[in-house]
Amino acid sequence: MQNSDQAVVKHPSFMPSRLGKDFNMVTLSASLAVSALPIPTIVLSENGQVALANHLAFDLFGSQIIDQHVQAVFRQPDLLSAINDVLRTRVGRVAKYATTVGQSNVTFDVHISPADGHSVLTFLDASDANDLDAFRREFVANVSHELRTPLASLSGFI
Repeated sequence: MQNSDQAVVKHPSFMPSRLGKDFNMVTLSASLAVSALPIPTIVLSENGQVALANHLAFDLFGSQIIDQHVQAVFRQPDLLSAINDVLRTRVGRVAKYATTVGQSNVTFDVHISPADGHSVLTFLDASDANDLDAFRREFVANVSHELRTPLASLSGFI
């Protein structure tokens, strides 16, 4: 008969990193918490290797990211600099990560947080907010131009 830990680990929706001789209940709890998050989430070890990732992170970066160093996973200097700063200083930061998903450009706000010797990266899709901000800027520019034109005509007439 299996114990309950083995039953949880073998569940098909559970996607932890490799569980070996150092497996313990803390690892299981962290793996379960990361796998349950509704946003792409990656946990880095203290030396910058991917220790855990949830299925959304696997969808975004591929399942081969486990045990890879951040420099092999992320090819964007600003994000790598922010990650290295957090690994070094243990102070959280937010950085941007831009990519293409399908035929859409997607921008993520990456929250990098130190956590008990590790770092947790959460990827929040900021594309809609960026699109809305661009729309707002364009709208204000157009309205401003449309208001200036009649006012200029009236002031020239007077």
